[in-house]
Amino acid sequence: MSKKFSEQEKEFITLRLKQECEIMWGQFGYKKSNIDELCRKVGISKGAFYLFFESKEQLFIETYKYRMHKHYELAKKEMEKSPNNDGFYNAIMAIYPENTQGRWLENLNGPEYQLLLARMPKNTDDELMSYAQVLYDDIIEKYQLKFKIDPALFIKAIHAISNAALHEDELGNDIDTIVEILLSALFKQYAL
Repeated sequence: MSKKFSEQEKEFITLRLKQECEIMWGQFGYKKSNIDELCRKVGISKGAFYLFFESKEQLFIETYKYRMHKHYELAKKEMEKSPNNDGFYNAIMAIYPENTQGRWLENLNGPEYQLLLARMPKNTDDELMSYAQVLYDDIIEKYQLKFKIDPALFIKAIHAISNAALHEDELGNDIDTIVEILLSALFKQYAL
């Protein structure tokens, strides 16, 4: 017989599962992350896990959204300090190290992420990209940021530059400086 959880317990356990999943995903990737271990760390049974998420894949997709929302909150904090394109640049520079910790970029750009998506409904990747775009659009609108190019293209350029960290083996220890130079040039050229 499964335990009944209060709404407060459900919220707490859901959050803890996402937090532990985020850590495990960053360290081990999707395939090597283990539901039994996640449940042990959170203090619930594997059977109870399925009261919160239908599958490991659903937890990972929700964890990805949770992570994007954390980045959004970090960006908003930076924007409050300087509510203009300089603040947006600082926000992106604050988020960048978050994505390079562990194996996050590698995990989100490699075959394991494609395996995760293959086990989800067909439009999941589009939904995740739309979710991220909504968060960026909110910041752009709230702080009335202006660009010389389409804002969606500007955001794609930021992602492309940030993904340079995937080539750290080729670019060496200067990768963070290279990313900073490229982002600075993007903002200087296309932010109003």
